[in-house]
Amino acid sequence: MTYYKTINGKRYDRSLLEKAQELIQGQGDGRISQQDARQLFTETKDNGMITTTEVRTLRYILDHFPLTDKAHRWLWDRLKTQTPIQRSVSSIFREVFQLEKIKWEIQDDYVDYHTRVYDGITSFPVALREMLDEFINGMESSASLRDIASTELGLDIDNNKHTTTRIREIIDQGTLYFFPTDYLDRIRRREIDFKYPPFTHRVGDYWPFGLRMPDLKDYYFIGFVSRKNWWDVYHTGYK
Repeated sequence: MTYYKTINGKRYDRSLLEKAQELIQGQGDGRISQQDARQLFTETKDNGMITTTEVRTLRYILDHFPLTDKAHRWLWDRLKTQTPIQRSVSSIFREVFQLEKIKWEIQDDYVDYHTRVYDGITSFPVALREMLDEFINGMESSASLRDIASTELGLDIDNNKHTTTRIREIIDQGTLYFFPTDYLDRIRRREIDFKYPPFTHRVGDYWPFGLRMPDLKDYYFIGFVSRKNWWDVYHTGYK
């Protein structure tokens, strides 16, 4: 018997699937509990890193096995940082910008589709870094995050260490969004919980991002990074 099991042409970890099946048979209410989910996740560790096949298998278990709500939330929270894209995102937030608490809505399929459909020299990780730097340090208009924070929260608008630290803390409490290519239509249909922006750029030319923060809860921030020139980056805040 091989280590892998193929389902619809994709390779999965056989032992994980068998373990999940074992957990729902003859125990409890027939669902995978949060404790069971912890066990499945722990068993995937290979030198401290989960393999792509193991991530795919756990996603399959999420989609095709019965789990309690708590188990589903717990396992999904762990898995969303395990794909190559999510590992990169997590590393940029935590290691580059020291953002430990920030949440993000960055779906792998959105990133993949943008990358496949549109040309450009600016990769997604570079765009994300430039966008975060812009949100933290940008002061190009009275609608920048720094300008709005200075007005609403009484911060010194100058680019000093205290203000920068405070801006970083405000962002760390928020949620950063990476939008799909049809994000404007989705916002109109209220499929994305974000207010329609006052200006946009052609999605074929720019990577689109959004930001919401509890300390500036009345504001929405939207930003763009050029696919052609990574230093071409903008953002604005609006109510």
